[in-house]
Amino acid sequence: MEIIVLYGGRSVEHNVSISSAKYIISCLKKLNHTVKPIYITEEGTFFYNEQRVLLDPAVGFCLANGEILSCALVFIMMHGAFGEDGRIQALMELLNLPYISTDSLSSMLGMHKAIQNQIYQTHNLPLLPYIEVSYKESPQLEEISQKLGKDLLLKPEAGGSSVGIIHLNNPTQAQLDESLHKLFKLDDNVLIQPFLTEVEELLCAVYETEDGIKVVGPGVIKVTSEFLDYDQKYDAQKHIYFETTPQLEPKVKEDACSLAKRVFEVLKCSIYARVDLFYHKGKIYINEINTIPGFTQFSYFLQLIKTHDNINYCLNQMINNSLALFERRNSINHKYE
Repeated sequence: MEIIVLYGGRSVEHNVSISSAKYIISCLKKLNHTVKPIYITEEGTFFYNEQRVLLDPAVGFCLANGEILSCALVFIMMHGAFGEDGRIQALMELLNLPYISTDSLSSMLGMHKAIQNQIYQTHNLPLLPYIEVSYKESPQLEEISQKLGKDLLLKPEAGGSSVGIIHLNNPTQAQLDESLHKLFKLDDNVLIQPFLTEVEELLCAVYETEDGIKVVGPGVIKVTSEFLDYDQKYDAQKHIYFETTPQLEPKVKEDACSLAKRVFEVLKCSIYARVDLFYHKGKIYINEINTIPGFTQFSYFLQLIKTHDNINYCLNQMINNSLALFERRNSINHKYE
């Protein structure tokens, strides 16, 4: 099968996407697929074998000389903004190309933490308290402290890979303002949560199979600093330890998998995702969902699948379900008769 792999893109997670794409390309080739990698620069220009790629609504991807880049499927391996937030998925839908990823709406919901939190609340799913702050606002520390306490964690509302996270312990108003000013350079909105100590991060790999939704895990992150940052995720020298077979009570494992599946369902996700949870003082809370988790050598989704499942089976399920979903979408009648 001819598969285009889209990677790179206009995101702070550009380099992570490149690493993920390298692994996915090698896996697809081992499964005897013909892979056509399309690299998207940080400025948003598409290239295939150093040739400029254009988008034609009638045919999809083509080169500047008019040659069509045929494909049976597009594997979106882009993280963060412009890749994981629904925009590239919407583009594939407009071009009527089948792709591996949850759809544009669920991708958008999965990227925006405050919006997805509102959905979780309507389904009575367990969440930590939080406050969303817009760049148009001037939040007062006293009001925030009354709801969340004085030990705070700030992060971009639509960020990923732990980019931009700031920990403030008993800050002044000036320190809060300065931190928000930094984060508003990354996003229009900032999420503020209480900073947790003595917390374990439980991660579950979730993907669709011919028999329904399958949850693999949870694994447990062993953090060596205040919180899991970008370097600990992707720097080989600073990489943290991830337990794929942690010593957890059976009830905790069962509840974590059940909650991960529920998160996947209420956001109407499809194909695959990674769901991150907090385990704190005997209770499990939703942290976030990653609708295009990393596929680097350090990536948690991949480690869980390799330990408890089979990567080739998982990829084949992704491919088959993506094609079936594309066929289903195209069977819907959009004409008024």
